[in-house]
Amino acid sequence: MTLLAEFIESIKEEIGWLVAHRKYQCQHSKLNKEIKSRKNTYCVAEIDIKIKKVNANTNKNDQYLKEEPPLSGVIVVHKNHNHNIECADSMKYLPVSSVTKKLFYNYFNSGLSPAQAKRIHTDNFIYHENGSFLLADVSLNPSSRTIYYLYNLWQEKHFALKNPLEMLKNKRNVYLESGALVTVIEEDLKWSVLVVTEVMQRNQLRKSSSEIVFVDTTSSCDISQTNVTIVSTSSSAGCIPIAILFHANKTEENYEQAFKLLKLECPRCFGGSEEPQVFMLDDSSEEKNALSSVWSKATMLLCYFHVLQAQWRWLLKKAAKTDRQKLYHLFKNIMYADTSEKLDLSLHQLKSIKLTHPKTKAFNVAALVDYTVNVWDRYYSNRLLNTAYNRCSAYEIFYNKLCQKSEKINISSIKLLERNTYIVPSFKNSNVEYTVNSDVGYCSCPSGRQGEFCKHMAAIHKFFKINFPCAPPITSKDRYELGKLALGSKCPEPEFFLSLRDIDQSEIEISSNILDCEEFIFEFKKLLDLAKIDPNSKKIINSLKLRLKSVNTTESALATLFSLKTALCSKRRFGQIKTQPTAAARRREGLTRGSRPVPMGRPTKVEVLKRKKVKRQRNISLAVEQNVANAQSH
Repeated sequence: MTLLAEFIESIKEEIGWLVAHRKYQCQHSKLNKEIKSRKNTYCVAEIDIKIKKVNANTNKNDQYLKEEPPLSGVIVVHKNHNHNIECADSMKYLPVSSVTKKLFYNYFNSGLSPAQAKRIHTDNFIYHENGSFLLADVSLNPSSRTIYYLYNLWQEKHFALKNPLEMLKNKRNVYLESGALVTVIEEDLKWSVLVVTEVMQRNQLRKSSSEIVFVDTTSSCDISQTNVTIVSTSSSAGCIPIAILFHANKTEENYEQAFKLLKLECPRCFGGSEEPQVFMLDDSSEEKNALSSVWSKATMLLCYFHVLQAQWRWLLKKAAKTDRQKLYHLFKNIMYADTSEKLDLSLHQLKSIKLTHPKTKAFNVAALVDYTVNVWDRYYSNRLLNTAYNRCSAYEIFYNKLCQKSEKINISSIKLLERNTYIVPSFKNSNVEYTVNSDVGYCSCPSGRQGEFCKHMAAIHKFFKINFPCAPPITSKDRYELGKLALGSKCPEPEFFLSLRDIDQSEIEISSNILDCEEFIFEFKKLLDLAKIDPNSKKIINSLKLRLKSVNTTESALATLFSLKTALCSKRRFGQIKTQPTAAARRREGLTRGSRPVPMGRPTKVEVLKRKKVKRQRNISLAVEQNVANAQSH
């Protein structure tokens, strides 16, 4: 009756109570299906509904229309299905109900992704009485493919604006009030959008922006397939953009339009210069040609990483698994060869080998720009402040490791060749020397040639207090510069970025030493007063006096104090006897090397269960070492 009532309501306005005929067939019938479709079982089950018009002509031949009230509806049900209807396999072909669709749209409105919405929706069935049975019903628990389809429909409804560029033009003044520059240009089918936030504007004034500028493009970032080109420079806290460009296509004309827009709106965005010294980019010829036409004097360099990554991807497809790593390293030796002899040798080895053949799109361009201005800018500010406030210990750990290696070198062996250029001997082979230049942050060692802060630079930085542009931000001055880049005029005073121990150490050490001595003398007098109570104390004090008279050097004084410390063992350990060195060496890895009891029995499995799956790193060297494909960034 409910189905009939819905049917009557649906046709009420359409036919004006004329004769209607509707037929509902089983979803596994042959209607609108291919012959070999898995859903087609040629089922003949159906519901046939007819509604007759009540008038004098129809009443003559139909006795049911003469009843009071007239029975004008005829429903014929053929319920003989040729398949199972109460199994999970049949439930997976059910259409999603309107209630379920509405529920998922509410998930998406709350900011959940399709994966998060699916997980929450599935978890809700656990608390239901027939939850395990309802999980098989696709009308209530849709598949992942259906959920993503619903998500795409939701995106098109909320983000697929007919003209998002017009919206950006109207919001230009709103962005200017927040300190961001947003400019839109349209020519025929080409369009470009320039976004420069406050952090980017401050980054444009830094010296590093006039040296090496990195240009990288990410494709298909929204449902309209927008391309995002990030123009960035290096800093001690990582790569920071100076501008972000959104454009329609990856053609040379569209690239040129976007770069000309940047040059027009920010003519001196490269550290006060009209163009940088070097552009570092990937293997896109369209991008390279466009940069050359807009900034003709700048040098174009291809990033080593993209060359090696392309080579590794080619080897994964063409070369046998056993030959990939060898061929990759031979190609790498050719690329890094610094002499003609090494180049010829690597080429000869490569020729001697015969090959054997064995990103959630949540935004349109208007939402992308809004996201860049409001979210991305805060992300870079927080990232810079995380380093400026000395909350990232990785830089200090990295610098300390390099300084430990540099302790092996003799300071007198470092020679000043010319202004800011030094000769540093190798730490392993004294016959090998490396040239270090502090102006550009270069060292002739393998690591330094790639721009990395090496141990030779660390030695000069530590011993001679010479700054390097690639040095990690370990000083308060470096952290203050990062704070200014992140906060601008709102940055605190330089004293706020001082380290915990950046104070006058001489006064602290003197007062601390005096205080320690006074406390020691007080405790020692207390010990003597307690010992005098015992009648045998005189003999012990005399022997202690003789022992103290024999102390003439710093080493003997420390040895005496250490023997006193070990005699007064802690109460917690109850004077545990240390193990023999050979006994500790025989213990398996993971056991204690001290005098604690060794855990016996089978190792627990709890730690194994707690292990987390580590995401594959985007590291081309690690991928080659493990002989697997490199991880994708987007």
